[in-house]
Amino acid sequence: LDYGKTYWNSRLETEHSRLVNTYFEENQVVLDLMCGVGPFAIPAAKKGCKVYANDLNEDSIYWLKENIRINGLSEDLVTCI
Repeated sequence: LDYGKTYWNSRLETEHSRLVNTYFEENQVVLDLMCGVGPFAIPAAKKGCKVYANDLNEDSIYWLKENIRINGLSEDLVTCI
């Protein structure tokens, strides 16, 4: 992973978790624009949401797909558009 080609800020992890746990519910549909490597998409899918994720940065999409695989999620739950 080349952090120069993707954006990730580990200091936002607590905020991402708070938002997902507070506002996302199972079976919701989530559109994650500028999804990056998936700090919202992955936890939302783990919670049972159907996620449509989009980013113009091809490197971010590559690593999002790797995160989907590493987390054992189906691309049926997280669709990269």
